Amino acid sequence: MKKRLSVLLSVVLILGLVFASFPFKAATAATTVKITLLETSDVHGVIYPYDYFKDAPANGGLAKLSTLVKGVRAENPNTLLLDDGDNQQGTPLTYYFNKVDTTTPNPMVAAMNIMGYDAMTLANHEFNYGLAIVDKARSEAKFPWLSANIYKQDGTNYFTPYIVKTVAGVKVGILGLTTKNIPNWEVPANIKGLVFKDTVDEAKKWVTVLKDTEKVDLVVVLAHEGLEKDIDTGKDLGTSIENQAYAIAMTVPGIDVILTGHTPLHPRQDTQWRACDAAEECRRRDLQGRHHDGTDCHRLEGCHENRSQSPRNCRHRG
Repeated sequence: MKKRLSVLLSVVLILGLVFASFPFKAATAATTVKITLLETSDVHGVIYPYDYFKDAPANGGLAKLSTLVKGVRAENPNTLLLDDGDNQQGTPLTYYFNKVDTTTPNPMVAAMNIMGYDAMTLANHEFNYGLAIVDKARSEAKFPWLSANIYKQDGTNYFTPYIVKTVAGVKVGILGLTTKNIPNWEVPANIKGLVFKDTVDEAKKWVTVLKDTEKVDLVVVLAHEGLEKDIDTGKDLGTSIENQAYAIAMTVPGIDVILTGHTPLHPRQDTQWRACDAAEECRRRDLQGRHHDGTDCHRLEGCHENRSQSPRNCRHRG
């Protein structure tokens, strides 16, 4: 007989790092489980803390983040490490191994394999070097590449739409969504044969699958797109052609967490910010965090605790 399970979900967003905890309720067993989500987004080819263009040391990069990830995992083994895309472009490193030497194993994928990523969502810059390079990198990855709204012309998904991970007895569904505006940016030859569908429609479709067919306890949307409306005021930002996270949060039922990327988000000047220590567990609904390079704090809105209602977007950027 199924009993009620209280799940404490801790969300840690890296590269725009935010620390947060969210309570959720699911029907599996009478216990409390804390699950930590670690998200990177828009890493843009940075492995070492070095600025290739300035030829000087810099903050950030997967090598430094790897140390932080190890620390979080040591504190809570029930941790999932996710990437929200745009990791395959942005530095001379990625250009060389995606354009010049295309036979050597992809360095970004190699680093992410070492770090033990659980999944990533494809983003617009993944396609900058063409599908052959995408397929090569994906074949080398020890983690799935997700995107529920990218299809072949025959109507089948080109990538895996979602995965289900069981963490300490809790079934976590992770749905990948990619900005639909890629055909307006990308060289047509690089995305030949692909169809990019509306992310709101696809979220409704696949969240239903996760809830009704997969019977997951938690639904996490890993979306490479940002907010088309101001999350505080609802003001239209005029970016809905590429960003639909607000619409997903407000119109798609059944989602517990939305992790976004793609578009910059900066703190408002009239907001009070504070620094969070890396080990701190922030339990308030209105949560804040700090970049590990010591830059501006970014704000995270607590996702809705009532699963019968739509969540609020877990917003970050770095």
